[in-house]
Amino acid sequence: MRYYNKSKTLKLYAVAGTQTVLLSFDIDKKKLDSKQFLGFSIERKDKSGKLVYLNGSKRFPSLKDNPDEKIQKRSYIQSFYWQDYIADPDETYTYTVRPMFGTALNPEEKYTNSIKVTTEKLHDGEHSVFFNYGVTGSQSYARNFDNKPLEDMKGKELEKAEAYLGRDLWTEGLLKFVRQATNSSYSIYGCFYEFHFDGFLKELKEAKKRKVDVQLIVSGKPEQYDDKVDKRSGELKHGNHSMIKKFGLTKNIKTLRTKPSQPHNKFMILCKNGEPEQVWTGSTNITLPGIFGQCN
Repeated sequence: MRYYNKSKTLKLYAVAGTQTVLLSFDIDKKKLDSKQFLGFSIERKDKSGKLVYLNGSKRFPSLKDNPDEKIQKRSYIQSFYWQDYIADPDETYTYTVRPMFGTALNPEEKYTNSIKVTTEKLHDGEHSVFFNYGVTGSQSYARNFDNKPLEDMKGKELEKAEAYLGRDLWTEGLLKFVRQATNSSYSIYGCFYEFHFDGFLKELKEAKKRKVDVQLIVSGKPEQYDDKVDKRSGELKHGNHSMIKKFGLTKNIKTLRTKPSQPHNKFMILCKNGEPEQVWTGSTNITLPGIFGQCN
């Protein structure tokens, strides 16, 4: 959904998705033709009144040794567009944008304007679209999780990090889809390319325990199927074959694709009593980078 507020000197535009809001600003250049212009301060307020400041990562050198931590971390957006990646679905926010002038220690706002935005619903009608956070949130992930690799985490820490990076692509898009199949009346038919993330293969193993009929097509080409040793690190990288075997899914593989290429033809069909009910499809490979690292 698109929004705009052209009522003041500073004009605001916004495009809202389910969990992301793109903001852009327009103002007469003459208003900012000053060495005292510092950038834009952006404040977000939700329906409950909770305030969040969408700061940048560039800080003022002159504030480095300031005893007040809030002042020390002061950072304005020095760009005419900014993206809020931490929005929630079906939520109304008011964004207040303040052009800041003066000095970093004693800033003054001018030409302030606000815009109200409502994000899209995650589930709306017959179709839902899911995204991960992935590389988009790399700096935020580094701050919140000390840049710790997922491979070095376990238990609740791992679950929290996966939910953070995988967002609804992982929780709503993949996990919930499989977990809908609760008994032997359900079938899951899937077609995948790279297929070796243990968290998802474990979900299919659990589905089998619930007597769900799981039938899969995966890539049997050596590049995806075989284990490899990383030339740089010397680390063994597991391919489709060894991970399928590890989780007891060998008999569920109905076809190994060795000739036609299928990198982007990934899908699952959920059936109940032999009748199709839902389809999951997308660009995501069933790998740790595909679900939690790359933008999918």
